[in-house]
Amino acid sequence: NVLLQKFLFDRVKRDFSYRKLNRRFFPDFLLPSQQSDGLETLAVGVDTSGSVEQEQFNAFISEMTYIKQILQPEQMQVLDFDTKIKQVRTLGPAETPQTLTFQGRGGTRIGPLLTWAKETQPKVLVVFTDGEFGFPPESDPGCPVMWVIHTNSRFNPPFGEVIFYPV
Repeated sequence: NVLLQKFLFDRVKRDFSYRKLNRRFFPDFLLPSQQSDGLETLAVGVDTSGSVEQEQFNAFISEMTYIKQILQPEQMQVLDFDTKIKQVRTLGPAETPQTLTFQGRGGTRIGPLLTWAKETQPKVLVVFTDGEFGFPPESDPGCPVMWVIHTNSRFNPPFGEVIFYPV
């Protein structure tokens, strides 16, 4: 998804460095080149509630895999949640989301995931969900949030950016 990719690339740390000179102007001018340190840690919330259909869940895993391949974060924290956070797992560079097992299938409460994000302050939180829940008061975690919503065009969160993703 182009919008999700742009959202994440905008949060990748970029800077200029003289360690590697810009070749387009060399040797006439000694100008720095832009370097990227990449996205160190990416947090991903995966809605595993009973309202998420298998087809939607498969799309979540597919998108997570794509993000990991494109951005190559040093770590990807994956949180599966329904009424509470069931597990928090950290994937290293060589691990893929397909190797994970998920729990859940209960109702949906977004509060525990947002509380976790408020306490840990990840660089960015991407939430894959069907959006079938209400927001608790003062739930903004204070970090960038991207909601990837499947089949729920009426979802309107009080914070963050939204991508509506058809399955």
